[in-house]
Amino acid sequence: MDERKPAALKIAQAAAYIGVSSQYMNKHRHIDRKRIRAGLDPEGPRWFELGDKNRPNVRYLVSELDAFLSRRAVETEARLCPGAESQNIAAS
Repeated sequence: MDERKPAALKIAQAAAYIGVSSQYMNKHRHIDRKRIRAGLDPEGPRWFELGDKNRPNVRYLVSELDAFLSRRAVETEARLCPGAESQNIAAS
């Protein structure tokens, strides 16, 4: 049996993968759509849509979820240890 994790996850699966609710995923996708329309970069995990544009099937790549978690970890670390970057101090 092949035990590889799937490359793309549905909303509920993606939410469970990163430890948040489906509502969190939906809310941040909605916010990011507004950011993209305004010419800004999205802040949440990147997604793609399959199927009908009026009722798309949203999917998240596992690699994008991993990248999102990595970006958030760096932001959190910087908030907990202000000035760590300039002093070359690593939070352990």
